[in-house]
Amino acid sequence: MAVQLLGVCLAVLLTGAATAAKVNVNLTDKLVEQIKKKTFQPFVDELQKKDMDVNQPDSKGRLPLIEAVRVKELKFVDALLQYGSLAKSKDPATGATPLHVAFQQNLPQIAKMLLQYGADPNDKDKAGKMARDFAPSKEVRELILAYDADGPMAFEDAPGTWSKQSKGSSECRRPRIERPGEVPAEMMADIEGNVNVRWHNTKTDEFAWTDPAYHTPWRELTDEATGKTYWFNIESGESVWEMPSDMAWVQVKDEESGQHYYFNRITSDSTWDAPNHLSWVRHDTDL
Repeated sequence: MAVQLLGVCLAVLLTGAATAAKVNVNLTDKLVEQIKKKTFQPFVDELQKKDMDVNQPDSKGRLPLIEAVRVKELKFVDALLQYGSLAKSKDPATGATPLHVAFQQNLPQIAKMLLQYGADPNDKDKAGKMARDFAPSKEVRELILAYDADGPMAFEDAPGTWSKQSKGSSECRRPRIERPGEVPAEMMADIEGNVNVRWHNTKTDEFAWTDPAYHTPWRELTDEATGKTYWFNIESGESVWEMPSDMAWVQVKDEESGQHYYFNRITSDSTWDAPNHLSWVRHDTDL
């Protein structure tokens, strides 16, 4: 009887953990709403909320960065990039990148900023069209020519934050970009506070110059037709029904102790010890 009771209790705990570990796919709904309304201060308030993931599509499958480009607002694009939006991210519906939209709408200033943050004019959408296929003006064509000549370094300005662009890549500078005057002081303080910051992995002893909070390009979405959960890769545009292993481990708060533990949504394993990809600690650096 005692063994059976223990089994029942364990099953209840695991069920509770699975429920608590569910990803909030509506996290960016209000963020996108404020972008569409072009209401900047409420947008900033949403952006600075705890656990905000700027690369999570909203419940309608819209990426915040792409929506910011669509409303043609440089300050929204700038803020999202500063808070970790991936310039090479892809729209779940069309596979278009923010650069596709910027070129199509003839927004050279926004396009240049995206190129500074790693956008690639050769990336293709689901129709097989590259961003460079849309060049409606001389200014956009000049950006493409500059990229072809020198790559991302063509858009390097004065030295600013140092960052590592991707796994295995060499260190390079993130350009210092003149911020729009409307950026609130508290946001500017947060942005400036991230200059010359790096992260150390206490398990692997690795260092990274970009925030490892976005350790995976996979994001959880809900299919509108079936109501089922699927996963979308915002970098490659790939969609899968089976949960990627990168998304399995999530942090869950233990209600009794107030401490956090880690739950694997694929295997239902739980542990107090953080997995490798969740073991990053922020450090300031003098570099």
